[in-house]
Amino acid sequence: MKAILIIAAFIAAVVAFMAVKNAQRPSHLGVIDGQLAPVPKTPNAVSSQTDDPEKRVAPFPFKGDLESTKASIKQTLQAYGNMAVMSETDEHLHAVKTTPVLRFKDDLEFYSLEMD
Repeated sequence: MKAILIIAAFIAAVVAFMAVKNAQRPSHLGVIDGQLAPVPKTPNAVSSQTDDPEKRVAPFPFKGDLESTKASIKQTLQAYGNMAVMSETDEHLHAVKTTPVLRFKDDLEFYSLEMD
């Protein structure tokens, strides 16, 4: 019986830790000096602005002008479901995808630069 209580307490502690951690906004988000913040070391983080070849992805191309591109991104996010836009400026959009069952949160950032 004592072993079951210890295991239950451990599981409760892990779930509580995950819930608290999942509710916090990561500190590594946003735009710093004209670039997205550096990618964290987590294996699921990628960026089109990193120098790390294992984490680098191709940037999304513009669809028309900046406003059309942002509208297309927001429409795609809405269609994907369980997605909320957390903040938006002229050039930066931060959205969070929440998984349906375990309610994990994945952050997505879009930084749009119009090039001449």
